[in-house]
Amino acid sequence: VFPQSFQTQFPTVSAEWLAAGILLVSVLVAIPISSVTIKIGVKQSMLAGLSAIAVCVGFALFKLSSMWVVGLVIIAGTAFGMVFSSQISFALRMMPPGRAGLGTGLYFGGIGAATAILSYLLQQWGHLGGTAGFGLTVGALCLASLNILTLKYPQRPVA
Repeated sequence: VFPQSFQTQFPTVSAEWLAAGILLVSVLVAIPISSVTIKIGVKQSMLAGLSAIAVCVGFALFKLSSMWVVGLVIIAGTAFGMVFSSQISFALRMMPPGRAGLGTGLYFGGIGAATAILSYLLQQWGHLGGTAGFGLTVGALCLASLNILTLKYPQRPVA
């Protein structure tokens, strides 16, 4: 939804290239952003990244200039980098050390299930409009935030 919304405002660049730009930025900021994750904590890093992604999706609903789109691609890439650099630590800290494989499997299995469900729903609905996409993003952010904030896990070092 996010790259397609920007693609309508930036017609010379395909949605695939915009998505690739977001992922490229997330790779470039992964190491610097991991130091921020260590300072603020895994939960806060996940929440900050997910919140920034939701804000970027919201801005994608507006007609923006090309410079704004580039700026939001950079912000979204940084936010995805923050989530990507936090997710393994988050999954591993939820389980006892001897069950790290289970924690990682459950985390990525959940991502796979959510992707499959969303893909199925998009096939049934056809195209998901920007407003509906933003609504789903905010709903998912609220559910993820509630889940992240209510989970209790032992405090262990991130690294």
